[in-house]
Amino acid sequence: FYTYRRTAIIQLQLIRALTEDLALLRCQICIHRRPLPVILDRELCHGIGSVYLWEPMAELLRRTEGTVRSCWEQAVGELPGTAAQRLLPLGRLLTVGGETLAHAIDEVRDELLVLAREQQERQSVELRLSAAVCFSMAAFLLIVFV
Repeated sequence: FYTYRRTAIIQLQLIRALTEDLALLRCQICIHRRPLPVILDRELCHGIGSVYLWEPMAELLRRTEGTVRSCWEQAVGELPGTAAQRLLPLGRLLTVGGETLAHAIDEVRDELLVLAREQQERQSVELRLSAAVCFSMAAFLLIVFV
């Protein structure tokens, strides 16, 4: 139960952190016109989003000769499936910048917010059920051994 609960909470925290990080990414790229490697190293280098997406992305950009899109696809591919599906299309637009990227980031942020709400509702029910099953099994084992 504890392992399942911890995994579920980390996934929800990751989705929320990425939602916040995307707002910062949008501001830095579209308004301040800063290069992606600088943003990854200075602005997006903290928190759970950094551990799961931004640091791997920065490392891929440093050590490979691939395009930004291929590095993005590889870094996003390591995320949980639902978040990865929503973030994947941004890879095509990262090099475009401007209003196109800004609108795309806003859409992905909205989708992630909806996903976070849905996942939180689903997790509360699933966690209650799994806790009930675990405690029922523990009680059953106590009764059997007594």
